[in-house]
Amino acid sequence: NAEIDAADAERVGALRAADEFSRGLTALSHDVRTPLTGARGYLQLALGEADPARRDAQLAAADARLAAMSGLLDELFSYARATDPDTPLDLGPVALRPMLEQVLLGHYPEFEKRGWEPAMTCGDVMVDADAEALARIVENLVANALRHGCGPLSVSARAEEAPGGEGGGVAVDFSNPVPDPSAIDADRLFERFYQADASRATAGSGLGLSVAAKLAEAQGMGLSARLDGDVLTITLAMAGGRIPPSPL
Repeated sequence: NAEIDAADAERVGALRAADEFSRGLTALSHDVRTPLTGARGYLQLALGEADPARRDAQLAAADARLAAMSGLLDELFSYARATDPDTPLDLGPVALRPMLEQVLLGHYPEFEKRGWEPAMTCGDVMVDADAEALARIVENLVANALRHGCGPLSVSARAEEAPGGEGGGVAVDFSNPVPDPSAIDADRLFERFYQADASRATAGSGLGLSVAAKLAEAQGMGLSARLDGDVLTITLAMAGGRIPPSPL
């Protein structure tokens, strides 16, 4: 009887997960169609536009919508790769500070547009990670802060026990205020398609944080979130924390 109950519970869980995935894909397909439809509309207008300035503006609007669609498809592809157990990871020592700086500098135009001055506190440490996967995690966390936050981002690294209690490690906090903390369920932030359901307030696939969580899990890292008043902090904990040797 216990085995039958366990099998039934597993089957119900699988059905619920499949239903959630189906609803999420439906929402995501709508998000993809919206910019595609807009791009086609602007292209049709541009084809019949005689004024060069107006035609250029319509083509620029079409390009912006195609870029938005490309971003959504890129997140879906990243999620598929992150959840594939056969995706190879090359774990090794990675210099944390230069990688954080590179990602933040890549978003400089967006920070400047909002009038935000990001703050970063990080010493010269090495962490055990796949460099490409770690950069993707940080990229998604910074993009999430830009998309859903309402104030400057603070990135702070500190020494902490590695996930699983396996000795020394480092934790990186990504913190910035959010406009409506009551609308955020910190325990659900890393669920697949969480931001693509009825609770979504801004554009996005709802996959960015889920991709980050899957990539972190694949590398033995931990990803967690908490709310302190109106400040959302997402913490990435990983093994490492070693000071690199001085160059000869």
